[in-house]
Amino acid sequence: MAPNRSTFVFIFTATLAAVFLIVTGLIGYQPPANLSLDAATWRLGVWTDEVILSQVALGVALLAAAGVVAVRVNRRLAHGR
Repeated sequence: MAPNRSTFVFIFTATLAAVFLIVTGLIGYQPPANLSLDAATWRLGVWTDEVILSQVALGVALLAAAGVVAVRVNRRLAHGR
């Protein structure tokens, strides 16, 4: 089965979400539950004085999932399947 567009969309989206969660978790920013690109939405987030480990862990898990899928796609493309 050849990789399709949704596979690449998953890899990109999971990587982007992982980087967002890891960075915001490390700096101690917990974004609001419903994010939008409106600037007012970002003011609803909560700043903490510590690293948010659950947020960082979720980001690492998403990064690992994206990595596993990317390696599988790369192997399929290299073998011509």
